[in-house]
Amino acid sequence: MMTAHQCDPHLRTTGYGPLTRSRVLRLLLTPFDDGPAEVESIAAVVLHEVKPCADCLTGMLLLMTEVAYALVPEAARRQVVVNWERQLIEALDQIGGQRPT
Repeated sequence: MMTAHQCDPHLRTTGYGPLTRSRVLRLLLTPFDDGPAEVESIAAVVLHEVKPCADCLTGMLLLMTEVAYALVPEAARRQVVVNWERQLIEALDQIGGQRPT
């Protein structure tokens, strides 16, 4: 019997719990130069930690945007957003593949 997804309370409220903040920082600071396999493994970590839940993924998206704005120098923000968007697409593709048909 499968258990229902338990939403991360910090992600659901876009709050900053210590684990949530560390997830966001790890995802933002991961280098993306290793190619698609690296992006796929990062997406797998996101899925494992926040589960295939639209509320939690949306919360992660909002937190990553806020943290990126605060931490990343203005000149580098565009590349961070491109890398992060690619990572999010991978995660959403995996969620789509996990849904029953």
